[in-house]
Amino acid sequence: MSAIFLYFVQQQDQLLHLFFLLLLSCIAIAIGSFLNVVIVRLPELIQNKNANDPSSNVNDPSSDASSDASSDASNNSIDSSKTPTDSRRTSIDPNRTSTNSSKHSTNPNKDSIKNPSKDSSKDSSKDSSKDSSKNPNKNSSKASSKPSSKPSSKNSSKASKKITSHTIFRHYLTIIKSLCFPPSHCLHCKQRLAIYDLIPIISYYQLAAQCRSCKTAISFRYPLVEILTLLLSILAVIRFEFSLQLAPALLLIWALIVLAFIDIERLILPNCITLPFAGLGLIINFLNILLPFQEALLGMIFGYTFLWFIYYGYKILTTKDALGFGDIKLLAMLGAWLGWKILPWMILLASIVGVTWGCILMIQGRANKDTPLPFGACLAFAGIIALLFS
Repeated sequence: MSAIFLYFVQQQDQLLHLFFLLLLSCIAIAIGSFLNVVIVRLPELIQNKNANDPSSNVNDPSSDASSDASSDASNNSIDSSKTPTDSRRTSIDPNRTSTNSSKHSTNPNKDSIKNPSKDSSKDSSKDSSKDSSKNPNKNSSKASSKPSSKPSSKNSSKASKKITSHTIFRHYLTIIKSLCFPPSHCLHCKQRLAIYDLIPIISYYQLAAQCRSCKTAISFRYPLVEILTLLLSILAVIRFEFSLQLAPALLLIWALIVLAFIDIERLILPNCITLPFAGLGLIINFLNILLPFQEALLGMIFGYTFLWFIYYGYKILTTKDALGFGDIKLLAMLGAWLGWKILPWMILLASIVGVTWGCILMIQGRANKDTPLPFGACLAFAGIIALLFS
């Protein structure tokens, strides 16, 4: 009887594990459909933000870094667009100082500095003779201007700090709103999708990869992301089981899927994903969930500095950009999650994948030696392999 009882208990445990696995599979497929929304809408939000406010690409720390040489070109174009305004300001200032100096030479009286319009109506000869006998201090205007400039610079720096913190909060708030609203719709005809058109994987084949209203072709990336999210989530369950490490592993996998497909399609790696996830990795490992905190901190530092030296070393030798700062931040993020010991293997695997990918594209005639490749997608692939199989 005890053996039969233990057999039923084991069967119940297996059924319970199977139930949780099916539930997690459904959640993973739903998450995959949401990741598709992020992949589509987040780059559009970045482009609209940069088009409406070009200075945000430079000043806003939550702006998005490109994973190829186009980011540096855009920053240079933004800086060059700022220079005419600065030169215009500097060209105006000497005229102002010249007029002020002429006013000081004719009317050095303090009251004339404050109210030059009143003194212009008076006889300047009598006032100048009287004021020349008094010998007023020439540096009074300078002394009065210096104290006023220091507080203004301090206030401006404080105001800029407040503006940056406010813009960062507003930036992430607009991201959340744009991901939720408007509801899912066709990108071509803007027709809102029905509920039965939003079933992951099934609706793609039910609609024959076409929009129901305008018959525009639907990209195969939609079911591919959903299937990849499902398979990688199941592998994470097999690797970590139902432990405390499962939830952080799933979050990292989902973030890397989004980054990989955005980099493949748009050649950008958004800072609004890489930077918060780097901090989240440090927080998780500060609690010793995946690995010790010292390894995570060293991983983030080594991951950033290694690609940083490669970037500037290659740029000094060839005056070209080997990679973008988005790739550097992504490797720092992976180092914060997975530690410094796994970094050499991830870089080696990502390099092998990138070289193989580039050779295949060159053989097919779809790329040449100057075509930028999404190295961030290769790093994301290497990070997922390191997480699941290390």
